[in-house]
Amino acid sequence: VRSCHARLHLQGKEGEEHTRLHNNNTGAPRQQYTEDLKSIMASRLHSQRVLCVVLLALVGGQVATMASISNMPGRPNFIFFQPDEMRADVLGTYGGSAEGLTPNFDAFVEESAVRFDQPHVSYTVCSQSRVAFATGWPTHVRGYRGIDQLLHSYEPNLFKYLKNNSYEVQWWGKNDMLATDSWEDSVNSAQTLGGDKWGDNLYDVDDLRNYSMLYTPVTNDTSDLNNLAAAISWLKTRSADSDPFMLYLPLSYPHPPYSCPEPWYSSVDPDSLPPLRPHDLEGKPDYHALIRQYRNFDQLTADQHDELMRKIHAVYLGCVSYSDYLFGLLHDTLKETGLDQTTATFVFADHGDYAGDYGLVEKWPSGLDDILTRVPLLISLPEAWGGVANGSVAAPVQVFDIVPTVLELANITAEHTHFGESLVPFLQNPDLGNTAGAAVAVGTMGASGESGLTPGASAHPGTSDTLFEWPRGGPDGPAAFAEGGYSSYDTNDFEGRCDPDCPTPDSIYYPKVMQEQNERLSVCRAASIRTATHKLVYRSDFTDRTKHMRDSELYDLVADPFELNNLYNSTDSDLVQLKHRLYHRLMDWLFLTSDVSNWAEDSRYSMPGNISFEYSNRGRIDRHDLAGIGEDADGKPIHWWANGLN
Repeated sequence: VRSCHARLHLQGKEGEEHTRLHNNNTGAPRQQYTEDLKSIMASRLHSQRVLCVVLLALVGGQVATMASISNMPGRPNFIFFQPDEMRADVLGTYGGSAEGLTPNFDAFVEESAVRFDQPHVSYTVCSQSRVAFATGWPTHVRGYRGIDQLLHSYEPNLFKYLKNNSYEVQWWGKNDMLATDSWEDSVNSAQTLGGDKWGDNLYDVDDLRNYSMLYTPVTNDTSDLNNLAAAISWLKTRSADSDPFMLYLPLSYPHPPYSCPEPWYSSVDPDSLPPLRPHDLEGKPDYHALIRQYRNFDQLTADQHDELMRKIHAVYLGCVSYSDYLFGLLHDTLKETGLDQTTATFVFADHGDYAGDYGLVEKWPSGLDDILTRVPLLISLPEAWGGVANGSVAAPVQVFDIVPTVLELANITAEHTHFGESLVPFLQNPDLGNTAGAAVAVGTMGASGESGLTPGASAHPGTSDTLFEWPRGGPDGPAAFAEGGYSSYDTNDFEGRCDPDCPTPDSIYYPKVMQEQNERLSVCRAASIRTATHKLVYRSDFTDRTKHMRDSELYDLVADPFELNNLYNSTDSDLVQLKHRLYHRLMDWLFLTSDVSNWAEDSRYSMPGNISFEYSNRGRIDRHDLAGIGEDADGKPIHWWANGLN
């Protein structure tokens, strides 16, 4: 009976889906192909359809639809659709300036989701951000600052919680989160399928624009498309009596190099864009000028520079639109199968991208601009669990709030200390997040480059500390925190080590890693607090006690939403007091969340008897080596072994 319901529900849709997924990524349907396919399918399935109609007529009202015999209102399914490097401000639902860029994300909110206006990541690089959102830990809790430092089996993660509580966990896409020893306990299946990711560098190696990360369009099916197609096929195998599932889709777009398939690649005219954030600003931290120097941008003429940055931004927007297209395929599948009625769908990113703003590209480990920390967070909670559609929450939240949100919906008790706050109350009543502190309205850049609020918009600073406990709540309103960068003593964190091979100039990441190695203070540790009205970014390092005076930042986001005028060293008495209040609150956040206790309790009285340890030399253990073998400073193996353990 279930098979018949599924067949009658999906028949006629399969040909359309096949066309969407295999139309050379142009979005233009191949009509003849579609008609031929439907004809073949109709002939092949005619007898099955007749039998299904007869069977369903016989059982009549005793047969429910797939949606009504699902696992609701018990535990919902979950889907995480996670684009890589997608900033919030470019989406239509967040007030993006490119009209019609993200119709599927926008419709998702209008039809079924709540939009969080000020969600901020914990760290602005891939792995570090994902480790935070999977644990509910700010980055500093366990010090996962290096891009290759991932979660191990002895540490908590959200996917492990779900699998251990009878969820089927499926994963298609990239990793950047789990170490090898974590897979077995965390997922049922995890894979990434091949396909194109970008074209060729648009500029020759001797061209000053070679390190711009601007590439030609992709010409074949992308890895993202192939991973999504596999996930869609798997979704269609779900039956009503299956265990609830978690489907994780960590996809690659719009991560640079700036390249994606046509027609998305060329869909935005660079000349139609409003002015970008300027690059010649005083008071910006030193890494701004250094990035431009290491990538040769400072050697371009003014016209060359403006043309390049606008082209980069236009292609980035096109790649965001391609990600929106992929989400549309997923969203259509959920509606066609009825899974949208039993599935909580989350759309969010790991961090944003400069995309030409400030004359910069990609991201930077200690960069904490809004266009890096503020990402989309769109959540659809089915009505059966109290979810509402077309809602918005203005108060700042953390992306790692996803952890307690999912655990609450799945009726799972956390077994580790985390610092997230459940967003379930906001999903059921978004107005709760609008009375205690609203976000600054989306700004627009004027024709002359000045910043300002959208005409007719107003800022509503929050003053209540009742929404969150201190320090997320406070007298200046709810706040979100972020951090980044490396300490000079943690040399393993810096990218670009000769480990095992040294980076070479033909890599598009060569300028970045050389800057990290040669200008280490430009990627020093940073931490920020952002309220609805102001942002403080503090930077410091052991080797330079005056670093904070030169490269820390303070912005009035009501008057300056694009963070153009750094007020950190202002002598205005009101700003000085504000800076001290925010600094105190930021330090309290770092202090109160500085570590977590181990929930495991051990016997203080058991004794193992005689133990002898031998070792060849002191050295570091390779974090990827699980057999107890590391390397000393000369690259020679170190072996640990113990005797007398009986």
